[in-house]
Amino acid sequence: MNQAFYAVRECEDDICFASDRGRIWCYQKQGGEFRLLELPTKARITSIHTVSNGNTVVTTDSDGFFLLQPEDKQTYALFSRDLQGIVRSTDSFRLM
Repeated sequence: MNQAFYAVRECEDDICFASDRGRIWCYQKQGGEFRLLELPTKARITSIHTVSNGNTVVTTDSDGFFLLQPEDKQTYALFSRDLQGIVRSTDSFRLM
């Protein structure tokens, strides 16, 4: 299966690549391994940005954006299709 990438973000410890179906592939610089982070969406990830306190904002092509809080593995999402505001996702993101 081919894997397309649409955005990249480099941090001190890793480089993350945005892909389809809510997937973000993170390359660990020190260990040389990839980890898969899966968000609760089937949308294409279009950007990844680190913001205050180490949180990450991830935008999609059809499901609005996600705010990731890596310490507690919680996801907050604003879904553009219903514009109901920011909701805490019942599905935390999965780091594999």
